Amino acid sequence: MTTAILTMLKPTNWLTWLLRPAQWLWLYRRHPRSSKPTLFWRSLVFGWRLLLLLLLIDVFYVWSIWPDFAALRRSDIPKSSFIQAYQMEARHDNDMPALKWQPISGKQIPAFVKRAAVVGEDSRFYSHSGIDTDAIVDAIDRNIALKKWKYGASTISQQTVKNLYFSPERTLFRKWHEMLFTFGMEQHLNKNRILDIYLNIVEFGEGIYGIEAAARHYYGITAAELNERQAAELVATLPAPKKDNPATRTKVFTRKANAIYRWLLPDNGSQPNTQPNDFDFFNDTTGLAPTKSTNRPAYHRTYGNPAHTT
Repeated sequence: MTTAILTMLKPTNWLTWLLRPAQWLWLYRRHPRSSKPTLFWRSLVFGWRLLLLLLLIDVFYVWSIWPDFAALRRSDIPKSSFIQAYQMEARHDNDMPALKWQPISGKQIPAFVKRAAVVGEDSRFYSHSGIDTDAIVDAIDRNIALKKWKYGASTISQQTVKNLYFSPERTLFRKWHEMLFTFGMEQHLNKNRILDIYLNIVEFGEGIYGIEAAARHYYGITAAELNERQAAELVATLPAPKKDNPATRTKVFTRKANAIYRWLLPDNGSQPNTQPNDFDFFNDTTGLAPTKSTNRPAYHRTYGNPAHTT
């Protein structure tokens, strides 16, 4: 069932579905069954025109808010919409912690920190084009089996777009625009740049944004000084950083951190070396392209972390 739904969402299929009313209308006008259109055909024409009008309005809206992704490729890490929203809210609530955000370059983030993010958040990050349809199918099947919406399939690219340009509000239009922006960003930025931006703007706790601020807040060190265990723990705070983090150390947090840390260990089970080249999870020249493995914990192999539903 879920496979059929995803098949319908392919561009060729939904375009055919969209144009089918026009085909029916054309056939009807050539071979009318009566001299006066039926209520069904009048409703079809009205719905078709309304749909085209809404699509046209949405195209102009998306065009008006379309980001300059080319500039994002070259410029410094921007302040995300989530960070800006937190700042505005903190101005009216003195009880909220002060904003902690210190963007750094990708070169200052250890490779194993990036590996931990991919392991915990988006296992197929380097193989999909921004939207992981396999993960969507898996998540739907899993949610149906559990009879509740627990697992989502937002990729790192989608989360980056959501944090940069949108609000936490969950609406159909926001998800639609998020998908369009994700495809746009994937066309202009390489995967490494997207991952660097993500690690610089994602929330790690109340008022704590970015890997540098998180390392300083929880461990009193810079991101460059993190070890593998600390990297696993920071990634384990996602996607519920206010509840599950290195300070609260909940059971959920501990279980996630242990699973991610085990996956960062070399296959021989020895203690990991801090040099990124000693790991075989990534094997290209940048140390970031994933390789297939059957040893990965099942919890992370398919779904990543649960509750990515936005």
